[in-house]
Amino acid sequence: YDLILRVHLAGHRLANVPAVLHHWREGADRLSRIDHRYEPEAFLRCRVHYLCLGPLKDARDVIVWGAGPVGKSFARAAQDFGIRVVAFVELDPRKIGQEIHGAPVLGVTEALRIRGPLHAAAVGQYGARARIEGLLEEAGLVGGKDFVAVA
Repeated sequence: YDLILRVHLAGHRLANVPAVLHHWREGADRLSRIDHRYEPEAFLRCRVHYLCLGPLKDARDVIVWGAGPVGKSFARAAQDFGIRVVAFVELDPRKIGQEIHGAPVLGVTEALRIRGPLHAAAVGQYGARARIEGLLEEAGLVGGKDFVAVA
């Protein structure tokens, strides 16, 4: 995972190839099954580390799209790296107006008007990434510059 993120950060493109190049063997004693370095939190820290070297390298603030478990985990990790979470964005009207990790929870319409902070889509639900990216693009934001998907 670290290698893929380093390659991406260096500006190289990643793509699928039409042929199988490697047959992966799965085993119960495989390091990725038993070592703490392969826990989901470790991958999240790795992802945030590379965001700090890429889209967040100028110490920009972040707006986290998603106030559920995925968004909250991402926000905590970002804050651990010194990134300021200025707001969460949520569809659930019960969450809008609340505060999470010191940041207000906004509705979509209000969040789409905000420029400056990096918008980070952090929703684990199937189809949510494409929906959020579509909303941000329609609002004139540019992927990889103004927003990124982190889940």
